[in-house]
Amino acid sequence: MNEEQRKLLLEAYVRIEVYSANSKTIEWPSLFSNLIKPRIKDLSAATEFYASLNDKQIEKRYAIHQWEAGAWNTYEALMGCSLNPISHSIDSRIWARKELNNVDLLLNEGINQLMTTRNEFCASEVPDLYRKLITGDWDDFISPSLEDMKKHKEAKSKYLKENGYENELEFYESKPDITTSFMMPHEDQFLNKNYLISRDIQALLWYKEFLVEVVREGITFYDDIDYKESQISKKRNPVRVKELQRSNDGFEAIRLSFDRFNSEYNRIPKWSELMSYMVENQPRGIIVEGVYERSKLIALIIEGVDKPIDRAAFKKRFDRYFKKNGH
Repeated sequence: MNEEQRKLLLEAYVRIEVYSANSKTIEWPSLFSNLIKPRIKDLSAATEFYASLNDKQIEKRYAIHQWEAGAWNTYEALMGCSLNPISHSIDSRIWARKELNNVDLLLNEGINQLMTTRNEFCASEVPDLYRKLITGDWDDFISPSLEDMKKHKEAKSKYLKENGYENELEFYESKPDITTSFMMPHEDQFLNKNYLISRDIQALLWYKEFLVEVVREGITFYDDIDYKESQISKKRNPVRVKELQRSNDGFEAIRLSFDRFNSEYNRIPKWSELMSYMVENQPRGIIVEGVYERSKLIALIIEGVDKPIDRAAFKKRFDRYFKKNGH
């Protein structure tokens, strides 16, 4: 890598770091919080900081941020998929208390009885590494994974080009069949086992934080009409879904836009109206882009969501999220 290429790479790392720090994507500290300096919000300060690091330190910092991002994606899937059973429970706090016990059972005994539908974990492998992480007796699985990450990225890029795609966005926009999607090189084919399991453990610990909040505060999915006035006499502030981090299917972005449309026009939007509205009026802190076929909006790309949401998928989500409104 020549000096010009290194400069461009550093600029990219700085922009990614500052954006991530200001978006407040990760709400709770991670395993590595005491090992590296926290994310930097200021562009000039971040530029100066990265200039003080050598290549090895930069690579390790970036790798840790990648590990944290992967863990957060798994957490969001856990939390997001738990919202449906919580909403059907007669008492959300009792549900969350039971789920807390299930998380501890998985972490300590390797028995998976999670009630969320996102529960695919290497259960038998979890307790041993969890004990090592708790006691601090773990090997550095980040640095050995740097080269593996590069190999995974290269393999995925090669697969896309061999199948006639320039990038992942174009691949998912084409709505590939199940076989083609399945054959895409996956992380677990390249990254070491401890890296992946430790990331799942971190996600489970963040999931516990969410559940503790629900046990303590409760949770509500819709605002009361007199919410602000009623808060004066309430001792408890329930966890409110629209204030949670992005879930794996874009729930928060859609919910925020729904609320904003309703407030602006004093009526509930149709699903097609909301879809267009999200592109023209970005929900707070979340990037949404439209995919068009000629002039027709055919899909949304929501930051944090694995693949574009087409019109049919968006309508299904709309009907599921807002069915209580009768629309």
